[in-house]
Amino acid sequence: MTVVARMILPRLDMAAGVVACPECAQDDALVVTVDVEDTSETPAFMRCDAGHQWADQQVTRGFAVEVFELMKREFPDLIRLSAMD
Repeated sequence: MTVVARMILPRLDMAAGVVACPECAQDDALVVTVDVEDTSETPAFMRCDAGHQWADQQVTRGFAVEVFELMKREFPDLIRLSAMD
């Protein structure tokens, strides 16, 4: 069974710059969806409020899982989990 987390992220100021939607430039409350067991360096998929979707090179799936673990401990109400067969 695959467990998928959907997280609403705060503004992320990474080494290469702020993570933002490449179409509308929204840079806070972005949604990332991640398989909680995928710690790869593959870019994670992001979505803004306008519905634009992209794979962000700065936010890897492994990084998203680390954020998930932190948020699960500190802000569990911001996480939505789904189980997929």
